[in-house]
Amino acid sequence: MKKFLVGVCAIVLMLGSILYISLEKMNLEAQEVMADTGKISLYSGECDHGEDIFCSQFPIILVNTNDQEIKKNSKIWVNISVIDRFMGNNHIEDEAQLEALSTIKYRGNSSWFGFDKKQYRIEFYETQNQKLDYALTGMGAHSDWVLNAPFLDRTLLRNHLMYGISREIMEWAPILIIVKYLLMGNIWESI
Repeated sequence: MKKFLVGVCAIVLMLGSILYISLEKMNLEAQEVMADTGKISLYSGECDHGEDIFCSQFPIILVNTNDQEIKKNSKIWVNISVIDRFMGNNHIEDEAQLEALSTIKYRGNSSWFGFDKKQYRIEFYETQNQKLDYALTGMGAHSDWVLNAPFLDRTLLRNHLMYGISREIMEWAPILIIVKYLLMGNIWESI
């Protein structure tokens, strides 16, 4: 019995140290990327103005549907603005780093039917026939993006942790950035 408990403790300590090392490495990589791009982020989360102005420490993605309904099986054309000041907090009134014509549709099956938060797939376009590759919030430039709303992961750590570990052991894994998403049209929705 003692050998079993010692073995379990050894495994738990080993997994804990691997987790700690990978989280530290991800933190260092994020700091290096920010230093390389000249983007320094302050995550104080404190705004020095009243609560009447929307404020977020995360980048803000505004989607204006022009009163159209987003559908599951077909895309609709929308206007998207990305506000990411890289220093301090972001506000809806701040100047957008990107204003683009885009398409949007619901993403997922079980999450679409059963969850309060919906996931979206967006594609940026320069014109209605030519896609626009954009480096959203410092990630690589692509035209296709997913706004993932992990409804079951209330801590927002599950995907972040697993993608980080996957990048350590595999050649490629998705990059995850937390953003504040606001849907404008006939309703306001926030992820």
